[in-house]
Amino acid sequence: MKRLFALLLIVAGTAQADPAAMSGAFSAGANFGAAKNTATKSGITSGAGKANVPHATSSSPESSYFGAPGLGTPAAARINACASATPNSGAFDDQACNAVNFSQTNPSTRPQFTLHPTDPLFVNTKAILNDPAAIAGNIAGTYSGCTTQTVKTPDVFQTQVCNEYHTLEANTCNKTLTVNVVDSGLNCAYGDYLTANPRVMFIRPYVFVGAICADDIRFMWIYGFSECNGTNASIFVPTVVPSPDYQRQNINLGCGGQYYVEGSCPGGNCSYVVGIPDGNFACDRRCDGECCYGHSWDLPLASFTFQRPTHHFTITDAWDNQCAALEARMP
Repeated sequence: MKRLFALLLIVAGTAQADPAAMSGAFSAGANFGAAKNTATKSGITSGAGKANVPHATSSSPESSYFGAPGLGTPAAARINACASATPNSGAFDDQACNAVNFSQTNPSTRPQFTLHPTDPLFVNTKAILNDPAAIAGNIAGTYSGCTTQTVKTPDVFQTQVCNEYHTLEANTCNKTLTVNVVDSGLNCAYGDYLTANPRVMFIRPYVFVGAICADDIRFMWIYGFSECNGTNASIFVPTVVPSPDYQRQNINLGCGGQYYVEGSCPGGNCSYVVGIPDGNFACDRRCDGECCYGHSWDLPLASFTFQRPTHHFTITDAWDNQCAALEARMP
């Protein structure tokens, strides 16, 4: 290493003595160093450097740091070791710990300064920046290396193209329709008569029947028979027709007699008759408190036509259109 350093000094001195051959001297030095690379590497790897480099070893203790997850732990251990280490007799041996201790104590021991915008350092610097000629003089007259040049370049013609186009995007959005249905009820008052309520018999002393407002097809029978209920109060018996298809349904009112309801209600257009079943007897007229005559055959007593009650619904809907922004972009 000492020989190489001396040789570099000689090369440098030669370059200063002959500026005209500066590039040649550099090439000669580079070639010389390259020629000595193999020999120098051999001297280092064989361990010959230990004889000339103090404290040189085949492996440094710091080599254990290679591949470690971090340097925080070994660095802290080194700082603690140097802070409590006893100085060696030679300054060379202490230089590593001196550098570590300096890095730890210097921030608190070096001089501290507080600089303000009004300090002369900043004031004078601003004055120089505002008027450099007042400090350095006429630059054009002081520095002869500055020259005035007029540079002309030919016109440059360029053709520039800009392309603008819509890109294809795969966008998705949702349109949600919320429908709210409110049942406003039947188009008639529940239980009200849809037809007349004719008196069909004089059985002790009366029988009335008529179609009434309900969700289903329903007739209401009203009759009085004191022997049945012990009073003169009316008895109410509803009859439900189970299907709108054509059918005949027999009704037994007990003390009020036996009857039938016959008919159909296609599409809500209802047509029914009420009569006495064949083989039964009923008094349909009274004379002086007695039954003038009766019937014992299949006798219709009354007919009914009416529209079947229907529900009325209030429907409101609202769109939640999350596609409005995308739709606005469409041509």
